Amino acid sequence: MKSRIAILKYALALLLLTAVTPLCAQNFIVTCSVTGISDLAFGTVDPISSLTNTTATISYACNNANHQFYSGVVCFSITDGLQNRQMQNGTNTLNFGAFSDTNHTVYWGIGANALTVPVSIPNDSPNWTSTATLYGQVAGGQTTLAQGPYTYPFAGGITAIAVNVSKNTPVPTSCSGTGSATGQSFNATATVQTKCIVSATNLDFGTPAGLLTSNVDSQSTITVQCANGTPYQIALDNGLHASGSTRQMTGGASEFIVYELYRDSGRTQRWGATLGTDTISATGNGSPQGTNVYGRVAPQATPSPSSYSDTITVSVWY
Repeated sequence: MKSRIAILKYALALLLLTAVTPLCAQNFIVTCSVTGISDLAFGTVDPISSLTNTTATISYACNNANHQFYSGVVCFSITDGLQNRQMQNGTNTLNFGAFSDTNHTVYWGIGANALTVPVSIPNDSPNWTSTATLYGQVAGGQTTLAQGPYTYPFAGGITAIAVNVSKNTPVPTSCSGTGSATGQSFNATATVQTKCIVSATNLDFGTPAGLLTSNVDSQSTITVQCANGTPYQIALDNGLHASGSTRQMTGGASEFIVYELYRDSGRTQRWGATLGTDTISATGNGSPQGTNVYGRVAPQATPSPSSYSDTITVSVWY
C-alpha cells in the first residue's frame, strides 16, 4: 500500500506541472507610448476657396518585454469631444477638423472614432518604433476669412494611447477604453493669404442710329473678390488702340471711334492706371464686390459703318 500511495502523489505533482506551464507562456507584456506629435500645419490657405488638407505624424514606441511576435492594433484617441474646431487670429476664426481617416469623414475621437493602426510587433524588437498619420482639413466656403496667421492648441492631457495585441487568433481590431494620456501637445497652424480675383462684363455701346452727333453712353461691371480686410485698387489701361492717352475702338481700315471710361455716373472722373490718382480704391470683405464702369462715345466725325471694338486690361493692385 505504501508504494501505491507514493505513485499517486507523484502522478498528482506531474499533473500540476503540466497544468501551470502553458499559463506562464501567456503572460506577455506589450506597452506603447507616444514620443511626439507633429503640428497639423496647413501652410497657406486660399481665402477664396479655403478647402485645404494636411497631415500630422504621431510617433510612438512599443516595448515587447517577452520577445514574442504579436499582432493587433494601437489606438490613438482625443477625449475633448469636439468635432468642428477653430483656429484663431485675434477675434478671427478659421474652421477645421481633425480626422482618423484619409477621406475626412470620421472626426478624431474615442471608441470607433479613434485613430486605429494595425501593428505586427516582431519578436526580435524589444523596443519597436513606428508612426501613425492624423488627417486635418480646413473647411471650404470660408470666403470671409481675414488674412494672417491662425493657430489652435491641442493640449497634452486630451490625447491618449491604448494597445491591444495578441499572439493568438483572431487578431484584435479595436482597443478597450482610451488608454493612458500621451502627455504630448501640438498645434494646428495656418496662414490665410492675401488674394484677389477679378472678372468683368463687356461694355457694349450698341448700334447708334445715324451719325455720332450726340453722346452714346453705356456701362459695365468689374467684380473683385479679395480676402477680408485687404485694401485694393482697380486700374484700367488705355486699351490696344490708344493714341497716347486717348482710347479708341477700331473697325479696321485704319478708322477709329474715340471713347472714354469713367469712375462716376456723371462721367467727369476719367478711369486710368495711376494708383491713388485715377483708380478706384476699396477694401475686400471676402465676397464679390461689383464696381460700375461708365463709358461714353462723345460726338465726333462718324467713320465708315463697321463693328468697332477695343480691349481694356483690368489690373487689381493689393
